[in-house]
This record gives sequence, C-alpha cells and structure tokens, in this order.
Amino acid sequence: MKKRLKAILLLICLFFEVSLSVFSQNKTIEDLKVAMTLKICQYVHWPIDTNKRFTITLLSDNENLKNKFISISNNFNLNNKHIVIKTIKIPDSIPNTQVLFVEEAQSGSNPVILNKITKRNILLFTENYKISKDIMFNLLPKPYKGSITFELNRTNLIFEGFEIDNEIIELRGSEIDIREMYRQTKLRLEKEENKVGAMQYKIDSQKTNIEKQNNNILKLNTFIEKLNSVIDSQTYDISNKESVLKSLKEITTKQENNIHKNLSVIKKQENLLTSVNSSLLNQNEKISKQKTELETLNKTISEKQKDISRKETVLAAKEVLINFKTNLIYLLAALMALVFTVVFLIFKAYRTNRAAQKILSKQKNELEVTLAKLTQAQAQLVQSEKMASLGILTSGIAHEINNPVNFINSGIQGLQKINTNILKVLQKYREKYGDLPSNKEIEELETALQLPFLLESSPKLISNIQTGVDRTVSIINSLRAFARSDEEEKKLINIHDNIDLALTILYNQYKYKIEIIRNYGEIPQVTCYPGKMNQVFMNILTNAIQAIPDKGTITITTTFSNGLVLISIKDSGTGIPEKIKNKIFDPFFTTKEVGKGTGMGLSIVFSIIEEHNGSVDVFSELGKGSEFFIKLPAENKVTTNQQPL
Repeated sequence: MKKRLKAILLLICLFFEVSLSVFSQNKTIEDLKVAMTLKICQYVHWPIDTNKRFTITLLSDNENLKNKFISISNNFNLNNKHIVIKTIKIPDSIPNTQVLFVEEAQSGSNPVILNKITKRNILLFTENYKISKDIMFNLLPKPYKGSITFELNRTNLIFEGFEIDNEIIELRGSEIDIREMYRQTKLRLEKEENKVGAMQYKIDSQKTNIEKQNNNILKLNTFIEKLNSVIDSQTYDISNKESVLKSLKEITTKQENNIHKNLSVIKKQENLLTSVNSSLLNQNEKISKQKTELETLNKTISEKQKDISRKETVLAAKEVLINFKTNLIYLLAALMALVFTVVFLIFKAYRTNRAAQKILSKQKNELEVTLAKLTQAQAQLVQSEKMASLGILTSGIAHEINNPVNFINSGIQGLQKINTNILKVLQKYREKYGDLPSNKEIEELETALQLPFLLESSPKLISNIQTGVDRTVSIINSLRAFARSDEEEKKLINIHDNIDLALTILYNQYKYKIEIIRNYGEIPQVTCYPGKMNQVFMNILTNAIQAIPDKGTITITTTFSNGLVLISIKDSGTGIPEKIKNKIFDPFFTTKEVGKGTGMGLSIVFSIIEEHNGSVDVFSELGKGSEFFIKLPAENKVTTNQQPL
C-alpha cells in the first residue's frame, strides 16, 4: 500500500512539472503566433480595402490570446490603419473583417468557414490544420523548439484576389504545391485506412478483454453471495447459542475476531469491485470515443473518394471538350473557305456599284451646298425683319423720350439763369448791408438752411443735371440715327460716325471695365447701306465686349490705302481657339450657352461685307485677344447676285 502511495505522489509531481513547462512554453508560442500573424499581414496586399480600421477577428475562447493580440499589435503598422481585435466563439456568422484567425481547437469547422468567407476579401489563418487544400496561411508551432513556421496555399490566396510579396518566404514559410498536396492527401488516406484497421483490431481485442472482465465480475459476485450466506448462517448460530457460549467467551471472542477479519475481507472485495466497475466505465467511454473517431474517419474517406471521382469526371469532360474543339477547327476551315468565296463576290459587286455611289455622292454634295445657301438666306431674312422691327420700336421710344427731355433741357437752362441772378442779388445785399447789425432770426434761418453750402453746391448740382440731359440727348440721337439707317438705298457715309453710334448704344455694356481707344485716320466716305454697316459694327463690338471677362481694352484703328478703307477692331479678351477659328463665320455656330447666342452674328457680318465687295479676316491668339480686319472699297457698288435685305 505504501509503495502505491509513493508511486501516485511521484506521478502527481511529474504531472505538475510537465504542466508548468508546457504552460511556460505555451506563453512563448502564443507570442510567436501573434507576432507571426501580424508580420505576414505586412506582406499581403488586399484587393479592395476602403475600411478606415484594420480588423482582426479571433475564432477562439482564449481570452489570453486576445490580450496578446491587443498588446503586440501596438508595435505593428498595417496599411497605416488602427488595428482592432474582435473575438467570436462560433463560426455561424462571420463579420466583415480583414483577417480571421481560427485557433487549433476550432479547426474542425475550417471547411465551413472557407465557404463562408469566399470572395469577401478575408485573409484566413489556421493552426496545425492537416488538410492543405482548405488553408490560406497555416501556422505550425514547435513548442519543444520554441519556434514557429507556416505554410501557405497560393492558389486559394490568388483565387480570393490577394497579392503576396515574394519576401514572405524569408519568414521561414513554405508554399504548398498542388501536385504534392494531392500526393500527400492520397498517402494520408492510405495511412488513415491503416489506422482504421488497427483501431478496429484494438476494438475487437478490447471487446474480448471486456467479456473476460465481465466473467470475472460474475465469479466475484457468486463468491460474495456465498460469503453472505455463510455470514448469515453463522450469525444465526451465534444468536441461538448465546446462552451456551457464555462459558466459552474466549472461544466466542476468537470467533468474533475471525468474523471481523472476514468482514474486512468482504469490504476489500467490495472496494475492488467498485474500482473494477469504474475502470469498465472508463473503458466504455474510450470505446465510444474511438467509435466517434472511426465514424469521422469514414466520413473523411468518403469525401476524399467523392473528390477523386469528381476530378476523374472533370478529366473526362476535358477529353470530350478537346474532341469537340478538334471538330470545330475543321468546321472553321470550311467556313473560312466559304467566307473567302463570299468576300470575293462582295468585292466584285462593290466594284460594280462604285460608279453609282460616286454619282449619288456628287448629288448629295450639291444638295448640301444648296441647303446651306437657303439656310443662310433664311437667317438673313429673319435678322433683317428683326432689325426692321427694332428700328421702328427704337424710333418710337426715342421720339417719346425726346419731348420730356427737351422740356427738362429748356427748364434747366432757365433755372440756371434764375439761380445765377438770385446769387448776384444776394451777393449785392451782403456787400451793401454787411456792416449793419445782424438780425438773430435771419442768422438762425441761414444756419438751418446751410446757406454757404447752398451757395456753393447749387451751381454744381445744376451743371450735373445739364450733363445728364446732354448725355440723354446724345443717346436719343444715336437711337434715332440707328432707327433711320435701315434704308434700301446706298449712301455715302462716314465710317467713324457709324462706329461711334454703335459704341454709344453699347455704352452700358462696357462702362467702368473696358477702355475704348480710337485711332481714327483720314479716310474718305464709303458708299454702302448704313443700316447694314451699323449691324456689322454692333455685332463685332458686342463679341469683343463679351470676350473680355474683367477689365481690358478695345482698340479701333482706321486707315486708307490703295483705294481701300481699312478698319481694325482689336480686343484684349480670351481669344479664339485655333481649332474653331475656321468655323466662326458658319451659320448657327456659337460657343455660348444655350439661350445666350444664335450663332448668326458673325455669319451676317461676313455676308454684309461680301455684299459690299469687301473682306473680313480674323487674327487671334488664345489668352491674348482677337482682331477683326475689315477692308471696304471707297467707291462701292452693290453685287449683282444679291439684293439688299
């Protein structure tokens, strides 16, 4: 008994020493696992990563592992993001995360996890997982060496869209080859089948041992029953012979001692029976566990067999596909011959119809030219009608405004004379009676009315009113001249007057921001249609004003050379891009927004100048401005192919 107690104590001490050593090594291994996981993440590039945080989810119940990840991740930088550690206990619902770490205790659910994270940009880490086809990164701790390595399945990583730096192999990792993985799987299946056979043999031998132990237990039970019957009979005899045995106390005492010894033997046998029963229960539990493991191995074998049959089916399908492609190549060769024949016939028909297409193209060009001429004539007619209506309206407005302006002009002249006379009389009074004692009431009145200010400002006020009236009269005269100029006969005009008339009408558009520089030379009068010439200068000056966004200048220069009047209108605006310079005189071409331009302004200018046997050219540099250069003959005649609009 003492030897047994010593053996038990030695076993307990040995168990505690091994547990302490394993625990200390586990602490080091856990640190290595966490560090290796974070280090691998630095060499992996995610395909789509719009999250502001880098999340690592642990499928584990180990709170110490989570704390290790939190403490060690503070020393790592992953994509310049804050690292967040989360845990889940079951793989039913996997949240959105960048990394999923599956602890070795949860590795049984790895195939289900791999299906759930497919195409979700989640990097999977496993631990000591034996099936290489279901991994991305598999950590391989070596507790007794105090180190850790890993293996990776590049096929699964590429399928999920991850990119891996080649330097990752320097971390003592290994890459799984597909052929090697298939060979190892086959060898593992054979080993598992051998294990199943060995385990079946062990189960059979254990069943035989159990039957033997059951027989021993039955024998012990029979022996115990016999002992119980003997004890009952002895107890009965003792009770019947108590009176007889009083004299024989010594003999009875000896017998009682024998009985006590028998009872102790019976108790020992009962204890032995209890221990045998407990060992039987333990063996039954082991047998049930081994049965469960056998079932799981059978399932794994069946799955592998299904996988092998599936791959054989794929190979057969590929052979069928190769045969189909071979037949398809022959069919394509026949089709190519047929297509060559059809192309030859089409080319022959094309050469036959080419002459007819040339005739149709010529007729189409003639129709397009005719349509362009009709469109331009229509636009000129519409513009002419608009200008005629505008002239009538302008003439009526100018006439109506002219009458009250004349009244104001006449009244302001009279008011100026009256004011001058009053000031003269007041000055005489001051000169003659300035030495007399002043009247207090008059002084208060002068102070209240601010008489010195009135004497100084009233002439200036009347002068400003006169200036406004003069400007209004000038604008009205310009409007009336513009309205009267739409005449159907050519007249001799002074080009300078027409330019000034257009500038007066457009004054409100360029005042305060554009400086007008007039370089007028000595030029003869020009025979032309006054209204149309006004329209030319109005359109060109309007474009020049609109081309200057802020402040700038417009320079107008006129000269006479070789019987031609030369007019240059140059602005300091944005300029015209080179690619559209040739289109600005086309009808309906405009660079303005919808509703702000019709695209007819410069087209009408070109038509009017051409009608007067002149020419108009444009010179422009982007960012520096544009210059319109007009040439008009001093003695001008109307062209025979056009009539005034």
